[in-house]
Amino acid sequence: PGKRAEVSKMFRETFGTSLATIYSRVLKVDPDTIVLGDMGALAKMENMGFPAVKIVFPSLFWHWFNNPHTDSYLYRMKEIDGNRCDRARQRTFLIPLTEPPGAGLYYWYKNGTRVDVDYKVGNVYSFEVSVLHAIRPFPYFEWKHGMMDSRVTIQAFGIPCGDKWYITH
Repeated sequence: PGKRAEVSKMFRETFGTSLATIYSRVLKVDPDTIVLGDMGALAKMENMGFPAVKIVFPSLFWHWFNNPHTDSYLYRMKEIDGNRCDRARQRTFLIPLTEPPGAGLYYWYKNGTRVDVDYKVGNVYSFEVSVLHAIRPFPYFEWKHGMMDSRVTIQAFGIPCGDKWYITH
């Protein structure tokens, strides 16, 4: 827990303002309405961390398999800091920091149609947590270029409560 607090503080101080601005642009809200994990009311809540850096390394497993899922199971709270949450508007956010060959996402419409999305560094991908999605399988399963072969994203989940958006991982 102590190390988590230290890392979260470092991320908050280094990236907090930039991430709040990015998320506010996607949501079309004022940056002051964004509360990132470990800040404000979230600082008092267990397991409400700062948006996370997720690293997926190439492997034989991720070459052959994908994991279709929704994020609906996350953050089922009814209120934060006395403000009622609108769980129907919860969102997932992905910000790619690398774009190795094949990096991207599948998502499915309710009718079963699959959509392929190519990750591009500098883009933000956001969707309702109820959307079925999966990281696209790697087209390779061996390291060629070191760390740049891995998929690195900032991953977070947001829920609006009152006049604030709480964005955590």
